[in-house]
Amino acid sequence: MAGETPLMVVDGGGMVVQWSHQAEELWGRPAGEVVGRPATDLVNPVPTPGGGDVERCRDHGLRDVAEGAAGGGLWVRPVLRDDGSVAWGIFLPPSDGLVPGIESAVLEALSAHMAGALFVVDEELHVVSANAAAQALSGASAPQMLGRPLTDAWPLSSPGELEHILRQAMAGGTSATDHVMRRAPKNDPQQTHAVSVLPLQDAPGAVVIAYDVTDQEKARRGVQALYAVRERVGQTLDVVATCQELVHALVPGFADIAVVEVVDPVVRGEEPPLSPLGRDVPLRRAAFANSGGDQQVRAHPVGDVRALPFSTPYAQALADLKPRAIALRPDTPWLAAD
Repeated sequence: MAGETPLMVVDGGGMVVQWSHQAEELWGRPAGEVVGRPATDLVNPVPTPGGGDVERCRDHGLRDVAEGAAGGGLWVRPVLRDDGSVAWGIFLPPSDGLVPGIESAVLEALSAHMAGALFVVDEELHVVSANAAAQALSGASAPQMLGRPLTDAWPLSSPGELEHILRQAMAGGTSATDHVMRRAPKNDPQQTHAVSVLPLQDAPGAVVIAYDVTDQEKARRGVQALYAVRERVGQTLDVVATCQELVHALVPGFADIAVVEVVDPVVRGEEPPLSPLGRDVPLRRAAFANSGGDQQVRAHPVGDVRALPFSTPYAQALADLKPRAIALRPDTPWLAAD
């Protein structure tokens, strides 16, 4: 495939202002013989016996090169010179028929305008390029990311998974699409991205594209949770067993922790008091599940009976029978109470 450097550059007056090493090899002329001379000197019109003129290429000239080039001709396109003037660049056509520079132009357009994050990594999985969305995702500018491992610049909950996918894609030369990955817990563990990896064809490395699918994943997990509850909860008439089925249907697919507490008389087969419940009505912790193992310690053991302290959102929900979605922060005042 032709490179991005033109064979020669001709200014508006037809003078050769740049002559490449490849042109020296093709025409057998050093730059000193050509630069500053009209490009037409490379082609001489000579008379024919019939009185007309035929263009004869001097030595190994333009026509010889054009006829021998892939595609049967030369590419000509405007180029911007360092002084701001516009000249004409003459290129050998690439073997695949693409306009010279089109691949880098496409990558630049994608980087600038695509909504998703786009990283380019080398064979060591270090960042060599990052668009604006990738910089926003990483919380760092492009210069701060360049040369860093991708999974260092963009922390994930499972960095080894992305590294494995990258190495497989580069080794096999095949793309990998729509792998769902979460950010590292210390950042935003709920932020989820669909990640695709595209190996570079003419250089070691790969393109990594990531789209935020947090909302879609939340909706998908919600649907899965509803299905799991429908399929797995209510297999018996035992109240405690039903509570346990519920927490195990919700964790870990939908929630990290699930707790079910019921009015204590219900566990004994008695009728519950009328709702809404007063502050002193005792509740029994009937079921508990978590996804974090021993790292998530239960505040109260299963079977514990107590009244919920006021004014936690739990007690408020029992008082007005309204559901609540609460954002937990370290300074949330009721956390000390429960």
